[in-house]
Amino acid sequence: GAFIRHLGLMDTRFQAPEEMQRLRRRLAREFLQVLSQQLDKSVSMHMCLSFSDDETLWNADAFLRALLDTEMKEFSKRVTVHAEGDCLDLAQTLADARAPGACDVMLVNGANRCLLGNHWFDGRAKRAIDENMHRRSWRMARTSYCVNAYGSRWQQGPRDPNCLEQTVKWLEGQVHVIDSNA
Repeated sequence: GAFIRHLGLMDTRFQAPEEMQRLRRRLAREFLQVLSQQLDKSVSMHMCLSFSDDETLWNADAFLRALLDTEMKEFSKRVTVHAEGDCLDLAQTLADARAPGACDVMLVNGANRCLLGNHWFDGRAKRAIDENMHRRSWRMARTSYCVNAYGSRWQQGPRDPNCLEQTVKWLEGQVHVIDSNA
């Protein structure tokens, strides 16, 4: 949602709500298609969708329609939608309930590629997933603080688009790119 929120300021075609919704639906469909092709068939997916305001309704509409697409029929059988679900709590619940030796649980969030945790120090970010996850988990907060290089590079000017990737590698972490052409 946030990354296309002001797209109409740069491209007047997207000032029309219908065009924005078509774009949302296309992005959701392509995102889920990549996941369906890249994820092992044994992997199930739990998707938390919010319906609390216009933007979240539009985004939920896009993902739900994508899941109903005939091309997604097999993949959608492995998807559970949690209306107004709390993703951090859901991930913990799933991890706690898994049998010994069962697959791990992974929480995935489409996020700001330059700033892990997004703007979680800003007061305006009360409901956003990134900010809420990082406020509630000291481990995520600590990791984000290090990976975002707070107190050093970011204060010296605009971030390089690859800053997050470079910092992860500098910290000897790994960066995995999902190939959208696969």
